[in-house]
Amino acid sequence: IFFLERAIEPLSGASLETLQARQRMFGAGFLAARKKGRIIGYIETCLWDLTVPEFAPQTDFFTSRHSSYGQILYIIFMGVEQNFRRHGAGSALLAAAIDLAHECGAREVQAVTHHHLLPLYSKMGFTMVQKMPNFLPNSTDFYLMRKYSTNHAPAYDYDRTTDVISSRSHAPAWERIPV
Repeated sequence: IFFLERAIEPLSGASLETLQARQRMFGAGFLAARKKGRIIGYIETCLWDLTVPEFAPQTDFFTSRHSSYGQILYIIFMGVEQNFRRHGAGSALLAAAIDLAHECGAREVQAVTHHHLLPLYSKMGFTMVQKMPNFLPNSTDFYLMRKYSTNHAPAYDYDRTTDVISSRSHAPAWERIPV
């Protein structure tokens, strides 16, 4: 995961220590897509109750705001290896995050995304809430996206006390993995 994040975000990717802390915070929220045993993409999430995230440049921002009973599943990061983009891995990871939100009892899923990913999020049922011009230094093309959780029958069960998700029917297209 660390090497994939560095390949996708060479200047602003999370450190190994930060990724490990986030995984300890909410291990059920780290999901990976694999192709022939190789990790080709991943998504990391947290639960919180912030309706419009106001970010601060501190390493523990997400870990300090995570709440096991948060009503919003926030997508901290999603990335797919360059050679595997536009082959469904991002859609599968977003679908898994939407299922996770339902399993956790979250009422919505949030993400701040770069403008080039707006079509993907829109395809998955997200709507744009607002532009986030100061989300990252020297960048103005980020947007807060939201999808309200529905009452669809999810394929997984989430146990908040053990932070474990179990499949109801079949092997998922994604899996939990160590950083």
